[in-house]
Amino acid sequence: MLATRVDTGEVLQSPLRGGSAFTARGAAGFLAETFSRVRAAGARGLLTLRAESGVDSRVVLTACRRAGVRFSVTARLVKAIQRAIATIPEAAWVPIPYWSSSGTFDEDEKGQPTPGRQRALFAEFSYHALVTDREGSTVELEADHRRHAEVEAVILDLREGAVLVHLPS
Repeated sequence: MLATRVDTGEVLQSPLRGGSAFTARGAAGFLAETFSRVRAAGARGLLTLRAESGVDSRVVLTACRRAGVRFSVTARLVKAIQRAIATIPEAAWVPIPYWSSSGTFDEDEKGQPTPGRQRALFAEFSYHALVTDREGSTVELEADHRRHAEVEAVILDLREGAVLVHLPS
């Protein structure tokens, strides 16, 4: 497990688990300890957990609520969620713009993918669900939620820097 600070990429905590571990195994305790350490280190104000579907569980959300931490967790697309999504009328779907690294929409002024970008090559529509207790528009919340993937860059840096190169996964 790995907890990072999204704005700096700093590793906040990274305990190792023995053997083949289910993604969510120990996640609630890990998060409670991380929240406690972050507060003890002087963090004030609102904390937000952004996480992938591997930790989508009632126990994790409860740990966030107990610690006063907001959350945004990708929901596992279990059959019940898939059925609920299937009931959404076509007219209710709203495209969500994706941002380029320059901070601009990855689409032109007509909402079409910008030529030369990867999205223009693969015009495929997909969806995911997320569970959140945060307020805001769907577009704002979804865009901010995607920041949970920034941890992948941290993991790559740790592997390339030989810090994690000898770990089994």
